[in-house]
Amino acid sequence: MPEPEFVQGRLLVKFVDGTQPWLERKVLADAETQLELTVRPLDVYVVDVRRGRTLDAIEELAEAPAVEYVERDAAVQSFTTTPNDTLWEQQWGPMLVRAPTAWDATMGSPGIIVAVLDTGIDSTHPDLQDAVVPGYDFVEGDAFPTDDNGHGTATAGVIGARTNNSRGQAGLCWRCSLMPIKVLNANRSGTTSAVAAGLVWAVDHGARVISMSLGGSEPTRTLAEAVDYAVRKGAVLVAAAGNESSQNLSYPAAYVGVIGVAGSDQKDVLYSWSNYGSWVPVAAPGCNIAPFLRGEYVNFCGTSAAAPVVAGIAGLALSGRPLATRTEVENALFRSANPIGTSVRYGRVNAELTLAALGVKPTSPAPALSLPVPVPVPALAPPVPAPVAPTAIPDRHAPQPERPLPDPPPAASGQTPGRTPSPQVTTIRGTLGGSPLRFVVGPLRHGRLIATLTAPRARTLMLTLVDARGARVARISGRTPLRLSHPALPERYRVFISGSVRAPFTLRLRTGRS
Repeated sequence: MPEPEFVQGRLLVKFVDGTQPWLERKVLADAETQLELTVRPLDVYVVDVRRGRTLDAIEELAEAPAVEYVERDAAVQSFTTTPNDTLWEQQWGPMLVRAPTAWDATMGSPGIIVAVLDTGIDSTHPDLQDAVVPGYDFVEGDAFPTDDNGHGTATAGVIGARTNNSRGQAGLCWRCSLMPIKVLNANRSGTTSAVAAGLVWAVDHGARVISMSLGGSEPTRTLAEAVDYAVRKGAVLVAAAGNESSQNLSYPAAYVGVIGVAGSDQKDVLYSWSNYGSWVPVAAPGCNIAPFLRGEYVNFCGTSAAAPVVAGIAGLALSGRPLATRTEVENALFRSANPIGTSVRYGRVNAELTLAALGVKPTSPAPALSLPVPVPVPALAPPVPAPVAPTAIPDRHAPQPERPLPDPPPAASGQTPGRTPSPQVTTIRGTLGGSPLRFVVGPLRHGRLIATLTAPRARTLMLTLVDARGARVARISGRTPLRLSHPALPERYRVFISGSVRAPFTLRLRTGRS
């Protein structure tokens, strides 16, 4: 298993709500840290410490009563595999997901903003002119998120390249607006703190869809809170699942509320390089022609190329039904996916059926499209740095008797058929003894399972949710309270609590409609 990669000397610190600013400054000064960035409104401080003091600073900050949590800033990078060196004769990806039929209903709307968290966007590219709205550069800390690599321009083009303009290629949502949020440098490397700050900035500035063709092996609470913030704001979050040919989790794709995307081919088979597993909801075409720097085009392959396909379809969905909620768009994507076996949870996305699931139908014949003329295109160069493989969750749960939770009571005889039942809440109290605890809940109705764990005396705990097939579908770790929220299928789930200390805990499980 690859070792987690962290940013040297970089920590993420969050104080307990209500802590006075003077005390925050004192705690950070006592730990000999230097403030680099504040992620608002998460109130997370990004600080640097000198070489050799990282572990000491973590210990000192963790012991401060005013600190809610401290963690290392994990590294992330883009997910681009060595590209296919054959020339494409046509864009098979949009055709496979039935984008032309979806365009009969909507070609997108400039009012729907899709944020691209990547290396920036080359807004001068002929296929991206008039598509880009103002964004931000969290690498250099300015308002000029220009692309110095090409990866971000390629992902943006898959989403929203201008179409029917007699040049280049067709984007999925070719009238949507694109917001460049630069969180990766010229080497396609970045930090979770930059991604978290970019997420917050994007949704605060109107982004309805977030596309993240990046990821890393190590989760951080800061990025998880940024994801939760964006979800609460109603944004649809999409991320690449990774290119390590494994079931290992990658973040942000594995966070609850993010649609992880695998890469599939013309025959709806996952590419050999794609990550997979029940934690990955959908697949999408993993090789797409895309714009590049200096007006060029490239063959773009990887889950980095698949994720923007889903983001583009989400943009189409919101263009056709602007008042749709994040949950409605997500469910439409999942319900309409074409089954492709067990490599992903739901299947390969379908633009036409996603729109139909939201009630978006063609209103008039679509204009004749000037589909792209096949052109020779160079291959996108492979990344210089070695890829960071996502880290699997070690299976250290000791065998022990499962502790089933009571099934929800049957509906009263007078209940109206089809009426949503009231949520069921179960509270469990006990004491951690150093060994993992396991509880069984379900079978559930369709709805949502929310697990909240509190243990004030424990410094670090892990809360894990496993489905009926034994696949880990959600995980969070850190100081409590910890909260997991996951869409529930009508099956049993297992909830694990892991920690190395003895401490009393309270686990609250809420099941039913959210």
